[in-house]
Amino acid sequence: MLLNFNIYVLKTKREIEVIGNKHFFSNVETPSRNYAFIKSDNEKIENIKAYCQLIIEELGLI
Repeated sequence: MLLNFNIYVLKTKREIEVIGNKHFFSNVETPSRNYAFIKSDNEKIENIKAYCQLIIEELGLI
């Protein structure tokens, strides 16, 4: 079975915004959990950094 992939090269931020504005959803429910937005993005990033640091140390990469 051959799959046909259309590859679009976006050149400007405006082109990305236009495509984003034309995007629509078919399901109003999201897969995120109820508490997904309790923490700020910065809090989440700091937590993820800490876990990544532990993983990197455990693997002996630093």
